[in-house]
Amino acid sequence: MSKKESITVSLLTILTPLALYLLRSADTNFTLRWPWLFEGLSSAGILLILVPGIILITILAWALSKNRYFERYPVTFLFTVSFVSAAVFWVEPQFNIDTSRYFIQAKHLELYGIRYFFSEWGREITAWTDSPVLPFIYGLIFRFAGERIIYIEIFTTLLFSLTVVLTYLTGKTLWDEKTGLYGGLFLLGIPYLFTQVPLMMVDVPTMFFLTLSIFSFIKVMEQGGTRRIIFSSIAIFLAMFSKYSTWPMLSVLAVILVVYQKRNPKKMVLRAAAVALITALLTALAVALKYNVISEQFGILTGYQVTVLDEWTETFTSAFLFQTHPFIT
Repeated sequence: MSKKESITVSLLTILTPLALYLLRSADTNFTLRWPWLFEGLSSAGILLILVPGIILITILAWALSKNRYFERYPVTFLFTVSFVSAAVFWVEPQFNIDTSRYFIQAKHLELYGIRYFFSEWGREITAWTDSPVLPFIYGLIFRFAGERIIYIEIFTTLLFSLTVVLTYLTGKTLWDEKTGLYGGLFLLGIPYLFTQVPLMMVDVPTMFFLTLSIFSFIKVMEQGGTRRIIFSSIAIFLAMFSKYSTWPMLSVLAVILVVYQKRNPKKMVLRAAAVALITALLTALAVALKYNVISEQFGILTGYQVTVLDEWTETFTSAFLFQTHPFIT
């Protein structure tokens, strides 16, 4: 990158928070909105927040550019920075009403055990359109660690940090170490994402399992091996039953297969078929055990929730500006 390009990128990075502040009225999200952040603050008060913040970011960026530690130990660097950054948000309340469902589901496991949890999932334990993997894990945390939100926050933050590391490893495998490092850093550049990390929700853990599915499948394509195939199948299964919205997202695995089969078509197809077979068996077993529950859930998803989504008023502009990072994206 030339000096001129470096200066341009640096200026755009620094000016992005100011641009988002000026465009804050475009945020139409119903959960968290930028205008709410600045309510009751005068122009001087806002400047006292933005200007020191921009200066601090600039100083930190300059300091990092002078220290090559992050290049020598990228995994340690990405994990530590992501964990510490997300931990700052542990003070936020559990503001999403969906948290109550996951808490109640986890509470059943804490009180009545694992066997009761699975036998009564979708019966005494109201499931709505929720998948069981994350409530099950939350229940295990309640039962064996204790019913304290800090344990949930540590768990979700760990998964977030591991997602950043997996992003790095995926980029390193497909391209090179530098690309992977930038990919992990770019994931840390999405402010909205940090507000979701401490919540007792399923979105951040689902992101982890989806990323793990992609990376583990790539490793199967790269190296094969029985253990990798089994691990990849389990990862895909966990992603599928973390949140049903991952099902169409996992179609990216077919794209990965298409790319890799150019190397050795027969070998790649056999490896992918092995993963698909094991995943299909696990999924078929889960569906067979809870067919009535799952079929009812898909009925709700394709009926009621699709209709509700048609009435969703948040704009694409709002999502682009405030739920991603407009400059990075």
